[in-house]
Amino acid sequence: MHLKRLSAIVLTGCTLLLNSLTARSQSALTVDASQEFTTFKFVDSKGTQDKEYSGVYSGAYGIGYRHTFAKGLLLRMRIGMQQGGATKVIDETDYSWRYRYSFVSAGIGWSFGHSKTHPYVVAAPYYAFLLKASQTLNNQDFDILKTASVSENDYGVSFSPGVSYDINSQCTVYLEGSYRMGIQNLEPSYTGQTSN
Repeated sequence: MHLKRLSAIVLTGCTLLLNSLTARSQSALTVDASQEFTTFKFVDSKGTQDKEYSGVYSGAYGIGYRHTFAKGLLLRMRIGMQQGGATKVIDETDYSWRYRYSFVSAGIGWSFGHSKTHPYVVAAPYYAFLLKASQTLNNQDFDILKTASVSENDYGVSFSPGVSYDINSQCTVYLEGSYRMGIQNLEPSYTGQTSN
C-alpha cells in the first residue's frame, strides 16, 4: 500500500514539474540563411602559425527546431549546408580553397527577457560531412576530395549570441552572430596542424 501511495506521489510530482516547465514554453521550426566569413588556421609541427591566409565570404542555410522553456532554458537542433574556405598567395600564385559541408548541430542556451524582444546565447557542438572540396591555382580547379588529401569529417563547437523579436504569435525573426571553431584537422596526413 505504501509503495502505491509513494508511486502516486512521485508521478504527481513529475507531472507537475513537467507541466510547470512546459506550460509557458514555446516550440518553433526555424529556417536559417546566413552570410559567413571563413578562414584557415595553420600551425606547423614546430608550433609556428602561418598568418598569411585570407578569409572568404560564403553562405549557409538550414532548418531547425527550437524549444524555449518558460524559465529561459533554450534547446536548439539544426541541419543544413554551409560553405567555407580561404585564399593565399604563394610565390605570386593565387591559391583558393572552397569546401561545402552538410552539418547537424544540437545546442543548449539561455533566452533572456519576457517582452517581444529576447536576447539569447547558445553553445552547440556540431558535426559536418564534406560534400565537395576544391583548390584553385591561377584559375585552374582541382577536386581535392577525390585525392583524399582532406578529411571528410569536421566537428567542433559554435557559440552564438543573438536576439529574437516576436512579430506575432506565429512568427519570430532572429538576428544572430556565431563563432564556429573546428577542432578537426582538414589535412589528416599532414604532420602539422590545420583546422578551420
